[in-house]
Amino acid sequence: MMSRSTDLNSPLGRLRIDFCGDGKIRSLTLCAANEPSLSLASGQKETELLLAEQQLVDYFQGRLQTFDLPIDFSDYSPFAVKILQTLQTIPFGTTISYGQLAALSGHAGAARAVGRVVGANRTPLLIPCHRVIGSRGDLVGYSATGGLLTKRWLLRFEEKSLKKGGKGVKC
Repeated sequence: MMSRSTDLNSPLGRLRIDFCGDGKIRSLTLCAANEPSLSLASGQKETELLLAEQQLVDYFQGRLQTFDLPIDFSDYSPFAVKILQTLQTIPFGTTISYGQLAALSGHAGAARAVGRVVGANRTPLLIPCHRVIGSRGDLVGYSATGGLLTKRWLLRFEEKSLKKGGKGVKC
């Protein structure tokens, strides 16, 4: 299977999903407004792509709180994999500090190293790095397009979705 990329419209703008040849997700990025759009004809879409699209739609409609998609961790260090896998366990609508994430992952005192890993996350949303905040509760850093505005939008979206009983926004 060849690697594939396609775009999906979302309330945040176009999301680009890149798959490895083995069907795992290599990256998920928020496209810049001037970036050309990619799409595959529905007959060309692999099962993995259809599943990813459906889960993203369900997330933005408030019906999905945890993604269950194969992610490519092949070029991350064991430390980074542990941090990113721990980050996947942070519940929808909640936040955690970098120090708390470090401690949860078994690396207490490594908040800065954890911050570097979180900042290099290639699959935001799927690995919800927007849920990591500063030790004083402030929003710090978000490497996806839109930076802190995108992070703030995602946190508010999750909070509102929980309050509304799972009713998200229309894609």
